[in-house]
Amino acid sequence: MNIDIGGVDANYRTRGEGDCLLLLHGWGVDSRVFDGLMKEFSSSYRVVAPDLPGFGTSGDPTGEWCVDDYAAWVLAFMDALNIGRATVVGHSFGGRIAIKIASNPATAGRIGKLILTGSAGLRRKRPLKGRIRGWTFRTLSRIFPGLREKFARKFASRDYLAASPLMRKCLVKVVTEDLAPLLPEIQHETLLVWGRDDTETPVDDGYTMKSLIPRSRLEVLDGAGHFAFLNRPDDFTRLMKEFLQ
Repeated sequence: MNIDIGGVDANYRTRGEGDCLLLLHGWGVDSRVFDGLMKEFSSSYRVVAPDLPGFGTSGDPTGEWCVDDYAAWVLAFMDALNIGRATVVGHSFGGRIAIKIASNPATAGRIGKLILTGSAGLRRKRPLKGRIRGWTFRTLSRIFPGLREKFARKFASRDYLAASPLMRKCLVKVVTEDLAPLLPEIQHETLLVWGRDDTETPVDDGYTMKSLIPRSRLEVLDGAGHFAFLNRPDDFTRLMKEFLQ
């Protein structure tokens, strides 16, 4: 289904009836990644999953958005679909958005319970090799702007290479913001689910979030990576159902 939200032609999926379960996907994917969860929970919930602006078949954001802009868009999306309050599942980049909404006293009431899986948001110190690569890319791009794309193919991340020029600017804004100071402000019951083999947002991030979010618990799934809900779907679903009950 499609709807215009703040000038963005947004695609979204919805299934089932009842209390709302809102699914926010990560960077570089779209709402289809949640097909399994939608099927599993639509018998008890109204499950809604948008393609966030710039992903899937939704239109691009209207500018160089940061996490706050995406959070505002999600709230406007909820308003348009008459979702007053929802349990939110945030994966990776979607976790950043959920953290912004949940930690803000003005918007925290829009979230019931909170589930973060492989959530981004913590700014880790990059290894020396990574810092050198980043410095080299930025320096060469400034000196030789016409060769920026060539340097990007050599030095930049996969997400950066796959993004459009606009989304690259958004990505830079998103990943440079450290959300750790916001985590103690989250007062929701929070379930953290991590794959032990996650290389995008390492399991240490899960333990850090557990230590900072007051009413949280962490579950670590062996044999799972960044997409724990795809790698271990039965166990992930079981944990969600226990938490939601």
